[in-house]
Amino acid sequence: MAKEVLIPKKWIWDGSCTYSTKYEFLSNYFIKQPATAGTAGQVLALNSDLEPVWTDEGELPAPGTEGQVLALNASLEPVWQDDKTTTIYQTSDVPSSFNYKGDVYIPTATGVTLTIGSVHYLADSGGDDRLAVVNDVTSAAQMTAFVGIAFDTDDTQGVLIKGIINLGSNPGTSIGEPLYLTGSGALSSTAPSGAGEYVRVMGYYLGNNKVFFNPSQDFILLS
Repeated sequence: MAKEVLIPKKWIWDGSCTYSTKYEFLSNYFIKQPATAGTAGQVLALNSDLEPVWTDEGELPAPGTEGQVLALNASLEPVWQDDKTTTIYQTSDVPSSFNYKGDVYIPTATGVTLTIGSVHYLADSGGDDRLAVVNDVTSAAQMTAFVGIAFDTDDTQGVLIKGIINLGSNPGTSIGEPLYLTGSGALSSTAPSGAGEYVRVMGYYLGNNKVFFNPSQDFILLS
């Protein structure tokens, strides 16, 4: 019998079926071994028919780089990849123009060419959501909407909705100052000031062309 069952670590096989009265159905904890012997290093698993089999233990891919996370690719193979959803932000993560690190939103309706470095708002496209560049600071639909900043022209890549991005040019003057949304979809340290225009903070300047993008949910309509 000892060769036909595996006992969980909390059970010790001593040559007889002895168990504590705390458990009435010890057999529920038994797992039958496969009829075919395995090889060194294999582990016990269940096949598609829920029968126990010996199988090779899944191996990790070749070592990645610091900060990467383990994920599955399209073929369901384990791979190391950059973690773009971490909550740890540092400017060294975005050394070149339009590098980014943070949270990304991908719309349902695609096919729109995005303007890199510009803020886009989420608009209705026949019941689906699509991206459109902000071009009017007097438009409530644009200035109060869910927004993100483009790092690629391909809208299937989505837009950054929170994180850091290297814009390749300087949108601010002093590190730590707020950045506002302008009528061209760009970021600026100068807030809109005309009657009928909306003022909304989009994030903060980090220096060296880098921005912490974190759109405020609050806005002000100037009169």
